[in-house]
Amino acid sequence: MKPAASHQGFTLIQISILLLVASIVMVNILPSLQTSLNKNSATTTKMNNIVIALRQYEAVNAALPCPADASQPINSTSYGVAAGGIGATNNCTGSSPAANYVDSTNHVAIGMVPVRALALSNDYALDAYGYTITYAVDTNATSCFAGSLTGQITVTDNGAAANTIAALVSHGKDGHGAWIPLPGSTGTAVRLNAGSTDTDQLTNAHVDSSFNPTTTLTNFVRKPQTTTFDDLLVYQSLLWNLNTAPVASSSAWPTISPPANGTYGSGQVLSFTVTFKQSVIVTGTPYLSLSAITGSIGTGNVAKASYASGSGTTALTFSYTIVGADSAPTGLTILPTIYLNGGTMTANGDPVCLPFTAPNLSGVIIASNIWVADYSGNQIVEFNTSGTALLTFGTQGVGNGQFEWPNYVTLDASGNVWVSDEGNCRLEKFNSSGTYQSQIGSCGTTNGKFKTPGGGVNTPGIAFDSSGNIWAVDMLGHRVEKFNSAGVYQSQIGKCASGACTSGAGNGQFNNPTGIAIDASGNIWVVDYGNSRVQKFNSAGVYQSQFGACCSGNGNFFDPEYMTIDASGNLWVADTGNNRVEEFNSSGTYLAAIGAGYNGVAGSVGSSGAGNGQLNGPYAVAVDSSGNIWVADSSNNRVQEFNSSRTYVQKFGSSQYNGIFIGR
Repeated sequence: MKPAASHQGFTLIQISILLLVASIVMVNILPSLQTSLNKNSATTTKMNNIVIALRQYEAVNAALPCPADASQPINSTSYGVAAGGIGATNNCTGSSPAANYVDSTNHVAIGMVPVRALALSNDYALDAYGYTITYAVDTNATSCFAGSLTGQITVTDNGAAANTIAALVSHGKDGHGAWIPLPGSTGTAVRLNAGSTDTDQLTNAHVDSSFNPTTTLTNFVRKPQTTTFDDLLVYQSLLWNLNTAPVASSSAWPTISPPANGTYGSGQVLSFTVTFKQSVIVTGTPYLSLSAITGSIGTGNVAKASYASGSGTTALTFSYTIVGADSAPTGLTILPTIYLNGGTMTANGDPVCLPFTAPNLSGVIIASNIWVADYSGNQIVEFNTSGTALLTFGTQGVGNGQFEWPNYVTLDASGNVWVSDEGNCRLEKFNSSGTYQSQIGSCGTTNGKFKTPGGGVNTPGIAFDSSGNIWAVDMLGHRVEKFNSAGVYQSQIGKCASGACTSGAGNGQFNNPTGIAIDASGNIWVVDYGNSRVQKFNSAGVYQSQFGACCSGNGNFFDPEYMTIDASGNLWVADTGNNRVEEFNSSGTYLAAIGAGYNGVAGSVGSSGAGNGQLNGPYAVAVDSSGNIWVADSSNNRVQEFNSSRTYVQKFGSSQYNGIFIGR
């Protein structure tokens, strides 16, 4: 009898059962899987389209929008509206609506997609599962920028770290961390907690295991979906990588109209007009940043042209008022953006684009205008560099704003004009327009006064230190007196216990001092007229050194009057009795001279002369920021200019000019 045959397959009944089970699986499971795949694909496509919309927004506005507030109901007027108030720190929290979460330390804001700012339908606020898409942005990119940013958002992309300035997250089928959109007009949206235990989903939701919001919002995770991780993350597209955001089209930028080409002086206003594509609302005092190509303007060569007018229109005006210390002989540059300075600039509630193409401002020149003390005319005259008189003020007399032989003129850091009113034993202060402000001193020998027997010279030189203190030479008192910025007497140099000093020839003593200058280190240099020398003191008035002797020969003096210090720290002394101006380095070593027989060539002392480049009793000297030398050629009743090579350039004027100062 044969053994029974073994089974090699399924019976028809078994096959039927298997087919039935398979059909049940196909009917109930595969459609579900297919549905998830479709929803993931649709969500990814939607988020890629949002990224493209962000790129288009940046191209127009040179910025990305802040997130919208996800707690707004779908049918409310604030739904999908970008957070306002980027403010000085770009935090997207300055007004309502505001971003839901902000990491101010790392400049990241998180909320929903601002569909209205991006001109997208409300449907783009939700993924294919009906949950709100999360939009995170580096808030440094929500104000105008003109190039790529480093990016404060880190994406762990399949194990590799990448930086970006924006990211979109769909919280997947379980919606863990998504906002539940509200259909009504009232209420507060809630975050969905589907109970996920996946740490990467917790990271993308920026919550801990108890579903409490975390404080660090800078990290996101992008990886394949697993049984516990179903988030989708998009932070770049094939068309555009947000981490290397392109420069916005200049057609979206405002345009700027600079001041007219020309020469400007202290007290005058430089006006800039910035024209936008639409009306702009301004709060606070935004400003433009100006700097001098050569020389210096403002503080540390940064001057702020502050917002002046135009809010609610397309044309905003910014202005800067020139002060006496400003110097820009070869023109100005302007940084190509507007600084908010804690204020805001918005159009239709959105931040406006602020960068622009920097204009050519080489023709806008703040001149080194020439201020002279017209001794015999009892007036002060301001000339431009071409010798044209711009301003004249003063008459003879003893009243406020009048003069009896004005002997010297200088400007302080604020552009105020100070005059040594010799015959009235005082210093008078005027604003840059020549209007009288105040005075210091009177005739006498006590501290704070100036000595004058019979109306002789008494108050020649004036200088200002970096603290605004005023140092004035009391010639016949044989001392230098120090006053604070309010004109209150402080101390003196000249070896006096109190009151006026007697003349002396020792170190730190004076015999009719006349001129004074203070260098960049605060050292005080005094022309000791009667001792034919220049003495140096530190900022506390302690004697340091001296140079010069009587009478002829290079480096010596005969009746020296005034001095100045140029931008290189070299000292220029008006050697009045020798009819020349001498130049020394900061150690007191003779360098060169200007005057009869000189013109840049060393030699013996020349006699007085009236020809071009010759001098007759030069009383004062000034050097502008370009190195040009200006001399008050007193007895020739003129001002002469020499270039930095000490070659004669021009002359102008027709009166006895004793003091001279470069004021712009």
